Amino acid sequence: NPAAGSPTVTFEVGAAGRVVLDIFDLQGRRVRRLVDIDRPLGLATETWDRADDAGRPVRAGVYFYRLTAGDRRATGRIVLVGR
Repeated sequence: NPAAGSPTVTFEVGAAGRVVLDIFDLQGRRVRRLVDIDRPLGLATETWDRADDAGRPVRAGVYFYRLTAGDRRATGRIVLVGR
């Protein structure tokens, strides 16, 4: 899923509750907490603006996301290419 712009993560929440979506670099350091909110049941899409928690742009490269919703977890990869 190479992304030249702002990548999106689409997911479905099976039960209303807390949802946390974090982005990590290859070294496992958290780059950005994209979402930390209570969400209703259903489909959701979140867009990452390619910035870290301090608002600084991140470099092109491979990143990973971890989505936690209740007791369920999902992970995935995001490949950022030039802007």
